[in-house]
Amino acid sequence: MIIDDKFARLLKSVHCLLKKEFLLTGDGSYTIYLPEMEETYHSRNGAIAESDHVFIRNGLSLFAAKPEIRVLEIGWGTGLNSLLAWFWALENNRKLEYLALEPNPLSNLEWQSLNYGQCINNGYAEEFFLRVHRLPWEENHQLHQLFAFKKTKTEIEKSELPNESVDLIFYDAFAPKKQPEMWRREIFVNCYQWLSKGGILTSYCANGQFKRDLKSVGFSVENPKGPFGKREMTVAYKN
Repeated sequence: MIIDDKFARLLKSVHCLLKKEFLLTGDGSYTIYLPEMEETYHSRNGAIAESDHVFIRNGLSLFAAKPEIRVLEIGWGTGLNSLLAWFWALENNRKLEYLALEPNPLSNLEWQSLNYGQCINNGYAEEFFLRVHRLPWEENHQLHQLFAFKKTKTEIEKSELPNESVDLIFYDAFAPKKQPEMWRREIFVNCYQWLSKGGILTSYCANGQFKRDLKSVGFSVENPKGPFGKREMTVAYKN
């Protein structure tokens, strides 16, 4: 049987979708569950609540006095963190230059099944969420005078960013036990070099080896209270 290209792409998307499950989390927003990894993209206790706590309140908000902020997200995933960062920039009148790394993007069917645009109480949330996912990869986009954005399929191991080229890193890879290759010490050496002086790496993870590796490459590490259901998280400072 001959299958045209369009139908073949649809079958591939459906096949990918079937390997993922969509879970309703504690705050009414969805997360994606990967049965083969037994891992979720966001917290079951609240996808939006977790991202807001870890990456906005304990990330961007620490730069509230800085007029321009360069953000690197490692593990763009669902796009939720960039959505929240966009609104933070508008609410605080701060310019963001946002670079997202994601070597394994969601399919159209997958990201269209998420409800972040509807859950966030902002009239532009749905429009931005759709727009940012539809943007071409590997290109620079000026989405607003306060928000420049680029998403790339480059793996972090192959990234060659200039030293001191970012102020804030959202480290949002899957957990160390699920994706150990993303938590190697040499990656954090690169992160330290990419950050400007006074820069910050923030992550939901509070794994002991992760914290020891951060300290060993020069970071000062703090562990504020984590989002609901999690005792602590990690904020690492470049002195």
